[in-house]
Amino acid sequence: MMFFILLWQTCLLAFGTDACCGPGDECWPTQMAWNAFENSLSDANRNYTFPPIGEARAPFDQWPMMLNMKKVYHRPANQTTCYEELDFAKQSSFCKVSTANKPAANVSPAVVIWPASVSDVQKAVDFVRRNRLCLCVVGPANSESSRGMSTRNNCALLRTGVLRDMDWEPNDKTGGSVRLGAGLRFVEVYEAAENQQRLVVGGNCPQVGVVGWLLGGGHSAYSPAYGLGVDNVLNIEMVSANGSAVNITEGGMSFQDFGRAEVTTSNSTDLWWALRGGGGGTWGVVTAVTYKAHLLPQVTEFFVQAIFPWLGEAAMKIKLALYYDVSKLMGDKFSMYAAWVTVVSPEPAILFVAEVRYFGSNDDDACKRVRNEFLNVWKANISEKHNNTVMSVLDSLYGAYTGSDDPIFVALEPTTPSLYSEFGSAAATGMVDLRTDKTEFVRAVAACFGASIREGIVIQVLFFNTWTGLSGEQAVGAEASTPLAYGTRNGIFEIGVKVPEQRGVTEDENKHFSANVVQPLLNNALASVYFSETQYLLPDWKTRYWGSNATVRRLEQIKFAWDPESLLGCRNCIGDTSDHRIPPWPPWMFWITGALAFFCLVLLVMYCLRGGGQVKDGYEGLVQQ
Repeated sequence: MMFFILLWQTCLLAFGTDACCGPGDECWPTQMAWNAFENSLSDANRNYTFPPIGEARAPFDQWPMMLNMKKVYHRPANQTTCYEELDFAKQSSFCKVSTANKPAANVSPAVVIWPASVSDVQKAVDFVRRNRLCLCVVGPANSESSRGMSTRNNCALLRTGVLRDMDWEPNDKTGGSVRLGAGLRFVEVYEAAENQQRLVVGGNCPQVGVVGWLLGGGHSAYSPAYGLGVDNVLNIEMVSANGSAVNITEGGMSFQDFGRAEVTTSNSTDLWWALRGGGGGTWGVVTAVTYKAHLLPQVTEFFVQAIFPWLGEAAMKIKLALYYDVSKLMGDKFSMYAAWVTVVSPEPAILFVAEVRYFGSNDDDACKRVRNEFLNVWKANISEKHNNTVMSVLDSLYGAYTGSDDPIFVALEPTTPSLYSEFGSAAATGMVDLRTDKTEFVRAVAACFGASIREGIVIQVLFFNTWTGLSGEQAVGAEASTPLAYGTRNGIFEIGVKVPEQRGVTEDENKHFSANVVQPLLNNALASVYFSETQYLLPDWKTRYWGSNATVRRLEQIKFAWDPESLLGCRNCIGDTSDHRIPPWPPWMFWITGALAFFCLVLLVMYCLRGGGQVKDGYEGLVQQ
């Protein structure tokens, strides 16, 4: 079996997994076939709310909504990309439903499918598989899909955004649970949880989708006290690559094949392991998840504010070392989200704002100790949260320092799709964990600040102190409870460096600074990267996401068992064998590829003739476990 898997992977390397059948190709379904498929889908209303540009600052109830959407959207014949236009109001209806306003260059689905039920999802998967198309999956369009990470060119893009069930099962002792449809965002869940007097561990950014967040591991402001998303999920419902409806729990799973009434059970936990941190929509189409609902804790929140005049990189290293120390001081009853922003005029300085959350009373000794650390050592100001956000406090701090009424982030709103395409939401990210070299970490970040000041380019450095490494070291590896890399599982905090679009800095200067200053510094200093917040061109992405080669191999074996034809795929996901840094092959490479493919075929025939071909389908093999 292992030989067969290695052989399959070798052939994939020869052909790649990104070549999808597209409109105009002989393999593309006829219009009659598309019409029959569309008519088979349910007639339920399809309404969806789309995030606008600058969605982090826009209230959810002000987002644009499309009502009574079609079941299937086909890309117009005269439109090959949605890359040029970010303004939602100016986009075509096809681009509105396919790109989430942040398209990647030269990547566009050929068709967008909006299922309104699990049965619709099964029909869509079956249709795509029978016609040998490529399938991509996007939920409510959070960061991975927005940067083209979840979309392959010419794929059939399945959007789960209208699967929006929310069912609470309260329990007075434990808090209970809540089942969430794949189309929900946490902003909606948090509002409902408040009404239920419950806490649901979810994304720091409330616009994040409830499924994509989990697949990447699920970092949260509540993680130090309650664990990551992978520690809070109780059940995952998924449609697999062969159309089966699969129900997955810690103790095993059940699945019902498409078009059949009988339900089969298995004690296999492979999918439970892979889906909890194994990356994006490559395993199947997740239609719903069930999370723990916790009883409401007592929470104390406050802001820390400081302005540090620029005194050089050596002084900045001291500040960063202090941040590292106070982060370790906090323990599992604290979380913190901090933003450091360079100001290049009138006088160079660093603005610092941190939102600190303590799970307990303001009068507790632990809370007082951290507050005193900021007051006495950092010489910072402390203020209560009220209705402020980190960004609004930064605006006020920026205005006080520069005398400007123009909020700092107005000039930094994105308008250029090329920056999203090449860098996504951050130039570079990484995890500072229990094994990180403290000296190397502070040197790298201080160097980013120094280069920012010298070149007059504003950068934002964001720290998310939210992870369970603070409460004890967790096991990692192929035999651990999740596939997450060491840094993701045992992070003290995540760091993300953003080089936003800004006045006075050209797009080329922005790209050059990101690629030649920020990325080399952080990539060399930090070993692990959180899947859901990652740079677009990430070297060694498999081991940075999942740690060891043994973990990656186990993920690839599970992928082959459940999707042997590589129906599902996404960029930098398990099953993606392409090297995105390599330009298109020259013609002579296709001769080599053909020879290698023929060699693969000969080996496969020999393997089958020798009796090794009795390889059961992944589903049949699981039934016998």
